[in-house]
Amino acid sequence: MPRLPIAKLLNVAVLAGPVVWKVVSRYGPMLVDMRNKNPEAFNKVAGSVKGLAGFGRHGSGNLAAQAEVVRKQINQLVATADDDAELARVAGWRRRLEKIESAIPLLEAMSGKVRRSQSRGLRVRLDVLAGEVLEAFIGENAEETGLTPRPGAAGGTNET
Repeated sequence: MPRLPIAKLLNVAVLAGPVVWKVVSRYGPMLVDMRNKNPEAFNKVAGSVKGLAGFGRHGSGNLAAQAEVVRKQINQLVATADDDAELARVAGWRRRLEKIESAIPLLEAMSGKVRRSQSRGLRVRLDVLAGEVLEAFIGENAEETGLTPRPGAAGGTNET
């Protein structure tokens, strides 16, 4: 599989939403290292970003599809959790995702104006959650590669 250029990954991240773009751009230098040292781990991250971006910004079906991408990332993080603290963090993400997913079918029963407003709110909540989960997913894949999972250039600090 050809290596995806970082610039292309950033373009894809823009489509996934502002929170995902911010995470990918902050981790850009580390993602370059990951792509060079462990293309398989990089491809997992790139695939997740593509999955988040692959769904348009309108409609409850697209919200559900984006939620499924986030669910897959959460499930992979459960499998790689090293301690109880990580498991608790992932369990919290899972609960937040379940709340979002349970609200999606209700959108269809709402009037147009209310549906648009509620859909925007769910999308923002899902984007924030996707960013948090993606950041952890990048960190796990960085550790697998032997990289220090820190955003930005080498020697940067870990922002939370």
